[in-house]
Amino acid sequence: MKKVLVATLATIMISVSASAQMDRMVKDSSYKTEKGLKGGKGNGHHKKGQMIKELGLTKEQMSQMKTINQTAKSKMQELKLQDKITVAEMNTRKKAIGDERLAKLKTVLTPEQFAKMQTMKDNAKKQHKGKRGGEGADDDAQMIL
Repeated sequence: MKKVLVATLATIMISVSASAQMDRMVKDSSYKTEKGLKGGKGNGHHKKGQMIKELGLTKEQMSQMKTINQTAKSKMQELKLQDKITVAEMNTRKKAIGDERLAKLKTVLTPEQFAKMQTMKDNAKKQHKGKRGGEGADDDAQMIL
């Protein structure tokens, strides 16, 4: 009887402490930001808002872009479900979907907006490569080697 009681109490204490730990992690805003659970760098929403602001998109352009992006995303998801194609064919189809998306975006955006979007995209790629230490890394890092 005592063993059952001790085991039950131990189980209750462990579950309560685990629950308290999870509550603290959810309430801690730095945890949310670092892990991408809410806001922060993990979800990319801040970049979308920045792009809308910098490109000066109208509501009509935003809705058209959303439709174009959702269509491309669904095509990519369908493509990933196909398991009987080669890697080369997969890459070819991905490129075709991406090219089709860009062509549609080009019709929605003004030439200036499209050029600015491409510049922003290129800068983001360079920044990402620099963080990884690959091509585009800082010159200071290159000099150390």
